[in-house]
Amino acid sequence: MKHFILYIFLLFSVSLNYCQEPEMYTNPVEQDAAPILFLGTGTGINNFNALLGIFVEGNVVHNFTLAGGFGIGDWGYKAAVAARYYRHYPYKVFYGLGFSSASGIRNIELELYTEPSGEAELVELNLRRANALNLTLGYQFKVFKKSRIYLEFGYGIRLQRTPYEVVTPNVQLDEISIQTLDMMVPGGFIFGVGFSRGFK
Repeated sequence: MKHFILYIFLLFSVSLNYCQEPEMYTNPVEQDAAPILFLGTGTGINNFNALLGIFVEGNVVHNFTLAGGFGIGDWGYKAAVAARYYRHYPYKVFYGLGFSSASGIRNIELELYTEPSGEAELVELNLRRANALNLTLGYQFKVFKKSRIYLEFGYGIRLQRTPYEVVTPNVQLDEISIQTLDMMVPGGFIFGVGFSRGFK
């Protein structure tokens, strides 16, 4: 599955590159007139600012930016930072490398299947902090004069194997429940969509 996701990611990257205009760099005059700071909001799967949140992105030098985001998702509150490179700042294709950290949730009750009964029951869990290293590729569409809508794809490398513990005594989760929790852990396939407005 991981190899398939990486293949799709690379295919998407090549497709976007071929869709670009022949020039390699942003016109300096256009870049000088571009906003240096963007504020926005977004959502998605393993998104930069979780299921719902806000972010800020600032132009550091030439086509490089630094971004920070904060939001809330299935694994609690999420904070993230990322460095991005644009081929045509502040629009079109960008490449990202980032780090995200989800706070986790203590004493949460979820209905999960257990062994040996095979029946669903409420199980108390502690979802611990989960960190990920994120590699992304995206596209910024220009809308209005200083605003953007973005699409972002990528893959998050999980830095913890099983960041949760079962609190309910004498309970053993079955394979389906373990797979469900593994899918909830931040990391894996990334898809994001959002809107931002620029400021000079």
